[in-house]
Amino acid sequence: MELEQPSVCALHGAGIAPQRLIGRRLVKVTASWFWYEGVQTAAPLEVWLTDERQESIRITTGSDWCLIIEASEPHEGYDMGEWGRVEVREGGDATPLADHIGERILGTREGFEPFTGRMALDLAFPTGGVRCDSWAGDLRLQHRRPADRCAPDALPPPGRALPRSEAGAPRRHALTSDSSARGCRALHPAARSRRP
Repeated sequence: MELEQPSVCALHGAGIAPQRLIGRRLVKVTASWFWYEGVQTAAPLEVWLTDERQESIRITTGSDWCLIIEASEPHEGYDMGEWGRVEVREGGDATPLADHIGERILGTREGFEPFTGRMALDLAFPTGGVRCDSWAGDLRLQHRRPADRCAPDALPPPGRALPRSEAGAPRRHALTSDSSARGCRALHPAARSRRP
């Protein structure tokens, strides 16, 4: 069965098109962290990527576990009393994005699930990449090596449904190809040689 690429979340909308990030230079990373009883979570709740024009893009997860990408300025932290606090601070040193400050975004690629919408975003930089995804509703940021930051062999044909697991359910975080993924292949000779 053929499906259109449903990168739109029914609850949170489409957000911005990731292709808008291509060519922007990352100059600052801001992240929000949850603290409870003096312990900070291992992963941020949300991150903001600020470019050379001082425009910020927020990446976070939604209540339905989708990945939200929207134009938004960082907010202030807040205290929730006995339930903890959220601290927002510049300097994403604790995230893989910090390694790419000063670099331009060369390519993007989305991952989606038919009933949730966008679930993952790969960002390609000259020295590697970062995968942003929703994992059980939490934002997860991971380093990607230069050779696998676009991984064309992992992409099903355009418009195809996600691969199925042995149990018949869609596999989480499988990616679909789109024009940005084809452009990304063009940037990486090693990746280009794997697929015509």
